[in-house]
Amino acid sequence: MDMYLQRKGGRLMVRMKVERLKLRWTQQDLGYHARVPASDVSRIESRRMRPYPRHAARLAQALKLTQEELLEEIEGEEHACHAEYTV
Repeated sequence: MDMYLQRKGGRLMVRMKVERLKLRWTQQDLGYHARVPASDVSRIESRRMRPYPRHAARLAQALKLTQEELLEEIEGEEHACHAEYTV
C-alpha cells in the first residue's frame, strides 16, 4: 500500500490544510485560487489521494509553499486550527 494513503495518528495533518485554514479559506476557496476541484482538495487533505503533479504545483503556488512543504505531515489537531477563527 502506498505510504501516503496509510492513515497515521489522528493528530497528523497535511500542511496544506493548516496553511489553508490560516488564510481562512474553505476547500472551495483553495480550489478556486489553485484551479483545482474542491473535491480533490478534500481528498488530498484527508490523504485519500495524491495530487496530480500539475495540481500540486498550483496548490503550492496558491498557498506560497514548495511542493515538498505542501504534503508535509505536521502535528496538530483540526479543532485547534478552527478555534483560532472563532471571534
